[in-house]
Amino acid sequence: MKIIKVKVYVAVITLVLTLGINWGKAETLSLYDDSFTISGLPTAFNSSILSARWGVWSAGTSTFTQAVTSSVAAGYVDIATPEISVTLSQINNNIYASGTQMALAIFASSAGDSQALNWGASIPAYRGIFTDTSWVAPSFSNSPAFVNFTLTANTTALVGGYAFNSGNQTLTLIPEPSSLSLGALGLVSVLALRRKIHPKLKGTQS
Repeated sequence: MKIIKVKVYVAVITLVLTLGINWGKAETLSLYDDSFTISGLPTAFNSSILSARWGVWSAGTSTFTQAVTSSVAAGYVDIATPEISVTLSQINNNIYASGTQMALAIFASSAGDSQALNWGASIPAYRGIFTDTSWVAPSFSNSPAFVNFTLTANTTALVGGYAFNSGNQTLTLIPEPSSLSLGALGLVSVLALRRKIHPKLKGTQS
């Protein structure tokens, strides 16, 4: 009886270890770059850590969707270093079908440090969304493999701006729409107040 119990225990432990190893395997999209400039941000952001997340862009609705809620390790942009490092691990194509055009969102909160945030967790004060013809989802598998992407001359900005400078790319982030609206509203209010204080003098016809 003892021998049988030992064999059962060994079998269970082996099964658990095997499943654990398999569950730990996933194919990973990775983008790394250490030669770039982030523009469009206030000076206070120069030492910030920004969020970076993989997702997809819908041209019809002009929206970015991060289908996978990721941990902090999923992506960041260190402006001071500088360094972009963003990953996405999947074991199958249930979320992203093979050939899906991927997009990269880089964004920041008004506090200037949103590394722990996922897209949609809060309204980013500044953001840029980028894609590239080479950024397509592979046939994800249960394998510890890496598919490495880079910023290239074919990278384009869906939101914000992008310039390929042969190894020193410039990615431009822009304020989120409500901030622009508030700024425009403030300008209109100032102009209206000035007009009220200094009414336009009507000229007389000769």
